[in-house]
Amino acid sequence: MSFRRSHAGLLVLLSLTFLWALHNRFVQDDAFISFRYARNLVDGHGLVFNPGERVEGYTNFLWTVLMAVPLALDVDPVRFSWVVGLLLFPGSIYLTYRIGRSLSRRRDVGWMAAGLTGANFSYSAWATGGMETQAQSFLFLAVARLLVLVADRPSYPRLLLFSFAAAAAFLLRMDSAVLIAPALAAVSAALWRPRRPARLLAALLPAALIAGAWMAWKIGYYGRLLPNTFFAKATGATVLPGLYFAALYAFSYGLPLIVPFAVRPILRDRPRPDLATGFVLAVTVLWIAYVAAVGGDFMEFRLMVPVIPFISVFAAWTVAAVFPKPSARIAWMLVFGAISLFHSQRDRLYGVETVRALERHVREGGWIEAGRALRAHLAGSDVVIATTAAGAIPFYSELTTIDMLGLNDAWIARHGQTARTPSRRWLGEKPGHQKKAPLRYLMDRRVNLLIGHPRVVPPASRTFARSDFVGDAFWQLDALPDRGVRVVEIPIREDAVLVALYLREHPDVESAIARKRWRVYPVNGQPP
Repeated sequence: MSFRRSHAGLLVLLSLTFLWALHNRFVQDDAFISFRYARNLVDGHGLVFNPGERVEGYTNFLWTVLMAVPLALDVDPVRFSWVVGLLLFPGSIYLTYRIGRSLSRRRDVGWMAAGLTGANFSYSAWATGGMETQAQSFLFLAVARLLVLVADRPSYPRLLLFSFAAAAAFLLRMDSAVLIAPALAAVSAALWRPRRPARLLAALLPAALIAGAWMAWKIGYYGRLLPNTFFAKATGATVLPGLYFAALYAFSYGLPLIVPFAVRPILRDRPRPDLATGFVLAVTVLWIAYVAAVGGDFMEFRLMVPVIPFISVFAAWTVAAVFPKPSARIAWMLVFGAISLFHSQRDRLYGVETVRALERHVREGGWIEAGRALRAHLAGSDVVIATTAAGAIPFYSELTTIDMLGLNDAWIARHGQTARTPSRRWLGEKPGHQKKAPLRYLMDRRVNLLIGHPRVVPPASRTFARSDFVGDAFWQLDALPDRGVRVVEIPIREDAVLVALYLREHPDVESAIARKRWRVYPVNGQPP
């Protein structure tokens, strides 16, 4: 009877956390970068951002290939990505429960760890988002759980499954090597001493063959092993922004409240220094070090998601060890739940864009509508646009696009100009926003419409200057032609237009101006 109650309770927990994730679903602009690569793959252009340009501007190979499925079936990729993430989410919560229970040898720790993870707003929101974030977390947990099982009994099925899960994590995101390297090292050490070469091969060979074949393909197809985003984001900055990012997560979810108690369970319970416990602790520390090394992220705790379940396990272990009374543990869970609920209502975080802000860009900001309007007006055209928002607008417009931040442009990633945003001060430039396209490069690429950061405004709302589109003097404004540059307002609905700088004349744009009555006026001139 107790067994049935336990499973019924777990099912309730999984159901409640699933509904929480469903309630927090959203989509953000970067997801459409993967969708654009997937669409070009389906259309026969290959895994490229612009047809004919082999640039690896995504960091989630397996996810991008998976997103080709809905596009081949003419299904909305946003909803498909939500379904995949929401299906994996309960699996992640269940694996967190199993890992917490196995490491601590206490069922209550498993329950609390699963509850903390599922109630975490950031973790539940990133079950969707259109990104691979939840899939990476699920694979992290699967590898950790399989390591626990392998440590107990290294059977061939378990070892093979472990190897394939490690390979999938690596193909999903290359930075999963932070997980894979210690996992493979731990299994190798466990199997080397008993001299089990056949089992060692079962654990290592499939992962090595799959990863090796993929890396060979990358070099042959893109001409290099590392993705283009590595060069766009590599600035040699200090680890301070990354440490701030990790600390901001900890304070946002109240983790410092239990730090004073963390020493007690180590001294009293003496957690067994076994393979699985050491691995989970090592991976957590290594991943946070990696987050610090790359400078964190500007998206709400996306980079923390893969280790949030592991952090929850150690937090639950601490609470269970220090507070023996069930009422005290329940009180702690309610405190953490209240903190998470409070965080879900926050609209701003210094240096980090909240989930709400990320979705506002594509929904309320009109980026999806702008992309669809461009396609409606310029379908099948060879017009070239340039924008810093390389997701929804390029995906829906299907126009050749220069990604002004260089994530999808090899030249900008290596030679783009850099500048510091004054408002961020010591945090430096946004991760992934350090490189920007100089105007001379945009002119050389024969850009017709310079959108820059998308501006969706009421028609004829105000005067626009060149600096509205290209920023400060560092953009080399002298690269603009003295004559012929105009502002164009592209209607996306009755009460809103997308404003762009019309750099180079194009017959299709001229035709759209005539047919669609686009407003065109000189830079710094008054709208008609």
